[in-house]
Amino acid sequence: MKGKVVEKLTGESIIGASVLELGSNSNWAITDLDGYYDSHFKLKSKIWKA
Repeated sequence: MKGKVVEKLTGESIIGASVLELGSNSNWAITDLDGYYDSHFKLKSKIWKA
């Protein structure tokens, strides 16, 4: 799973955000300097929360 996390009102990238798969304690990623993340995991669900 890949994606980008941005601030809702401004659209600016969020650096260092934790992105977690809901219902899992082991599937997570951290956003880079541009707000992008890549989980490198096989996903059980497609629902993620930042």
